[in-house]
Amino acid sequence: MSTLDVYYLNNVADSQLPQLGKLPFEDKLSKAFEFLEQARSEGKIKHYGLSNWQAFRVGEGHPSHLSLRSVMRIAEKVAGKTHGMKFVQLPVKFH
Repeated sequence: MSTLDVYYLNNVADSQLPQLGKLPFEDKLSKAFEFLEQARSEGKIKHYGLSNWQAFRVGEGHPSHLSLRSVMRIAEKVAGKTHGMKFVQLPVKFH
């Protein structure tokens, strides 16, 4: 069986957070992390992460704002200190 090194949840905050609101979004994210932790325990993936265009880069008052601290808190609540949430992918622009 093959194992993925990293599985990204792509643009989940950018696409869902403004529509759902903070608490419902965090609940959905927690359920996604539970699913990914199960995949880790089955040897399907090693780690997982979030890939967002703006959620980690906009200010706290913005509807798409997502705190990395809250993401890590959710991961620890789901799987303790050994959780697999290890990666964040952000856009980079070179001039």
